[in-house]
Amino acid sequence: MKSNLFKKYIIAVTASAMLFGMTACINEGSPYTKKSDVKLASYDECPVELKAEVIWNRKVRVTLTNNGNKDYMWGNPYQLEYRFDGDWYEVPHLPDHAWTLEGILLEGRDSKYGNTGEEIDRLDQMFGDIPAGHYRIIKSLSGFSFTSGFASGDYYIAGEFDLDKPSKEKEPLEKTKVDKSLIISAEEAGLKLESLSYQKDSKTLSWKALSSYNMTNQYLELQKDGEWYAIPDLSSGGGYEYGEQASSYNTELYLNDALEPGHYRLALEVWHSDTGLAEDFVMEYVIYEFDLEKENKIIAN
Repeated sequence: MKSNLFKKYIIAVTASAMLFGMTACINEGSPYTKKSDVKLASYDECPVELKAEVIWNRKVRVTLTNNGNKDYMWGNPYQLEYRFDGDWYEVPHLPDHAWTLEGILLEGRDSKYGNTGEEIDRLDQMFGDIPAGHYRIIKSLSGFSFTSGFASGDYYIAGEFDLDKPSKEKEPLEKTKVDKSLIISAEEAGLKLESLSYQKDSKTLSWKALSSYNMTNQYLELQKDGEWYAIPDLSSGGGYEYGEQASSYNTELYLNDALEPGHYRLALEVWHSDTGLAEDFVMEYVIYEFDLEKENKIIAN
């Protein structure tokens, strides 16, 4: 009698364990709840390729390549989506996220200025701590013409990629992408650096400058063994004021890690057009080299 009761008890416990296991499997699902309703444009509608490449942890390089003849306008905003069980789910932005709303021209394949565009996206800044898995970044483009402005509605394109678990190792440096042939002097650009400083506690490089050219991006680079390497940054901020002869720029570059003593350079992108026409704008670089000492004091060269 005791033997039968014992068998029934074992069977009951096993059944309960199986039921609990099935329930756990049923409850396991996407960490996100809202399914995507984005309709991606076909390649015939918008012949632009989007490549998303994981650089480090939650940092992704996005490259757009226009293989068509039409020009497009694109910007910084993007949507991140997570793949689960054959469906795409929207990853919600952090409540305090913000975008800058520049319009960036992506010219056609025959453009003399190139038909590609690139940006670096820090997913953790916009979305917080996201799990490992399969994702896609979605960008919106609008057809554009210099003569008629925006020529058509939005096209949505996407690039897929996989995220592994974050690494605690320090992000490796990449070699510079600054083209030596595009470097001009500060005098040529009508650019005067008024101040340059580094704050170790906030890991921020700050600078002020006057320039008769338009300035956009900036890159901080470290010299090692005669080569220049880009220092990873989180983002940049600041502002500018237009002047009759020159504009005043006040900018901060927020870095991933504190800087070590060494020889650095700040590469500033400057744009200008001899004709004043947008299609004739040329991008070049102005370079400022400096040494950072142990006391975090900058010695400009």
